[in-house]
Amino acid sequence: MFALSCPSLRKAVFDTMTLSRALLSTSPTLATQNTFHQFVKARYMEVKQKNPSLKAAELMRKMGEEYRKLTDAERVQFKLSEPTPDLIRRHSEKRKRLMYAHKHGMPRRPSFSGMNIFIREKLCDMKGQPIRKVNARFKEAVEEWKKLSSTEKADYSKKAQDVKDAYEKELVAWASEHDVRFTKNLSLLTSRFYQHHENQKRTGTKPSNAIHSASSRRPTEKQPSL
Repeated sequence: MFALSCPSLRKAVFDTMTLSRALLSTSPTLATQNTFHQFVKARYMEVKQKNPSLKAAELMRKMGEEYRKLTDAERVQFKLSEPTPDLIRRHSEKRKRLMYAHKHGMPRRPSFSGMNIFIREKLCDMKGQPIRKVNARFKEAVEEWKKLSSTEKADYSKKAQDVKDAYEKELVAWASEHDVRFTKNLSLLTSRFYQHHENQKRTGTKPSNAIHSASSRRPTEKQPSL
């Protein structure tokens, strides 16, 4: 089991999962996130080909920088229409099923980025500090990451892979425990789990397990070795 070094600082760290989380949220963020999401879909391969040595997190950061340089006129081509009631409902349902699965012990998806793991290690001593200081330390950590050698970055990529492997094993075990056919597609997996539980309620079948707290099953990064 992996132990998270700084769980309270998780939200202070830039995470490439931010986009996917936002797309699961309700209407206030859909329009803005859809514009950036469309930009990423359209330009990702082009940026990746121009910067083949960059990791996924670094590519997303670079795309964010390019997106911020666009004029309003340039952004129009990537802007989708305002979210419809049906789109809002579907995103709300996705979020509902995801929260329901987490309530029943589904492990939360951690970051699989070596850069994020490095930054979290650097922020460990910032617990309880003002957000201004945390942000300043975060920026310093990003610059420190840029200066790491390829070998040093590879070590963190290995840590990230270990986190991913542990998460996938726990996710498979959770699905098996709840008699749900496994898939790596979380939207489909949570949908299957939700439907399975609804069927159990209708038939009066006792669920395979009682509700587990999400924190008790969350796969997390192991403590950095010093």
